[in-house]
Amino acid sequence: MSENIEHRSSQRFQANERALILIPNEQFYYHIVDIGPKGMAFRYYGNESINKKVAEIDIFHNEQQYLANIPIEVMSDILMEDGLLSLRRCGVKFDDISPAQQKQLNEFIEEHACCKA
Repeated sequence: MSENIEHRSSQRFQANERALILIPNEQFYYHIVDIGPKGMAFRYYGNESINKKVAEIDIFHNEQQYLANIPIEVMSDILMEDGLLSLRRCGVKFDDISPAQQKQLNEFIEEHACCKA
């Protein structure tokens, strides 16, 4: 059995069910699982992993855009449930975001996330 080693540099908070992301040039919203000042995880259905070349995301709440063009780096993409359409979890870190984006992100976390993940 492998040991789970924590690599995060900041804590994460559970996002509420209406916290979403959109990857530019895609048509589907993905649900945010947890989010913190340095990164987040989201879940999605698909048989293939998210393209490692995804460089930005937009963050929404209730399908209303909250933050745009947040630079990211994909850190992990794991299979959670296998099936006809598999459930996956993708972990990203925020990559060199501006002070204004960090301020908006912190406000988003305060308003739309709770409890440690």
